[in-house]
Amino acid sequence: MMNNIKNYAIYLITVAVLAMAGCTDDLDKNKFKYEVKPLAVSGMKLNKNETTLRWNTRETLVVTITPALAANKVVSWTSSDANIATVNSNGEVLGVEVGKATITATTDDGGKTDFCEVTVEPFVELDVTTLSLLVGDTYTFTAAVRPSTYPQTITWSSTTADVVTVTTDGEITAVKNGSSNIRATVEGGFRASCAVNVGNVPVQSIELDEENIALPFGETTTLTATVLPGNAANHNLIWSVSGNGVSLHANDHVATLTRVGSGEVIVTVTTEDGGFKASCKVLEKPFYPNELEPFSATLNDNFEYGDGYSGMIRAGTVLFDQEDDGNIPKGTIFEFDMEFTASRDFEDEELYAAIVDSREVAGWWTVKGETKTKGELIKAGESVSLIITIEITEATSRTTCDLHFETAGEGIPGTADSGIIGPVTLNFTKFILNKK
Repeated sequence: MMNNIKNYAIYLITVAVLAMAGCTDDLDKNKFKYEVKPLAVSGMKLNKNETTLRWNTRETLVVTITPALAANKVVSWTSSDANIATVNSNGEVLGVEVGKATITATTDDGGKTDFCEVTVEPFVELDVTTLSLLVGDTYTFTAAVRPSTYPQTITWSSTTADVVTVTTDGEITAVKNGSSNIRATVEGGFRASCAVNVGNVPVQSIELDEENIALPFGETTTLTATVLPGNAANHNLIWSVSGNGVSLHANDHVATLTRVGSGEVIVTVTTEDGGFKASCKVLEKPFYPNELEPFSATLNDNFEYGDGYSGMIRAGTVLFDQEDDGNIPKGTIFEFDMEFTASRDFEDEELYAAIVDSREVAGWWTVKGETKTKGELIKAGESVSLIITIEITEATSRTTCDLHFETAGEGIPGTADSGIIGPVTLNFTKFILNKK
């Protein structure tokens, strides 16, 4: 029974397949063919309709075509004036000459167009566009106008003239700390600029006018500091003194010192900028200045000793008033700070001085001292400043001394071999005698 049912099912399936095969021969195959047409361009647009180019620079214009799936997106480019601006097949525009030109883009499909007006401008070319200077520095710009066919006259200006000045030739000077823009402008208002920053001049060193000072008790003196270079921006100073022997009052670059106690002290000045230092030693050992009135004296040929050209300058000079009438001890040091003019030229660069004891037991050779002028010749009428130090080589009378001068020479008795002929008068306008 089961076998009969299976056989019947197989029979039905076979009949159905044969029936379907017979039906396919009647279908019209041409009814299933379709034709696909390409999308046409409906519009186009440039990314900008006007632009500005500097001479000899380039810019590429970008095209947007509608619809995005349009089949033919080929675009052709033209320039209304290729002498002003050119354009290649990729839409790259080059500024050729100063002026205006219109760039047109046209689609091959449909002839859709759009335009961009191109303005080509000249420009000023500077060698630098940023610059840092110190106060007092100068700089001259190198500038050129492009293209060379454009008028070349440049007008220079500074936005902050109190910080940076500029000449008609483009030379700038840094005046003070700050910033400014230097502008180079040509016809039509076209310009280039350079940003200039002016910084402070740093301190490089400091000096004091004295390195050692002898300051007696109760007396006052001053120290003057000089900051270098002079145009440094920060001249602030810090003054200090070691110990309690000297009081100090500072006013800017000048310090006033007063001896108020004993002991040697060091006065130090320090720059706020850079921490540079200079020091002066203030000695406790006193000195006694004695300023003589202006006077004149003549040096004559010295035949007696034959040692050159000599003469008494000031007879019976009271060196210093003292309570006792004792001698000036051996080793005492005197310093002459003097200024004089001579009636004729000195032909020798060395000049000697002496303190001569008027007692018969002493002669001028008991004292020694010398100095040299700054040149080989002391000219007649020329003001000469000298400092001569003399050390007492044996005890000398305190109040009966004469002052002598002598020019160097190796003469023999009866001659003056220093090269000087005839008397020379010295006119002293300043003569200060200090005891160290």
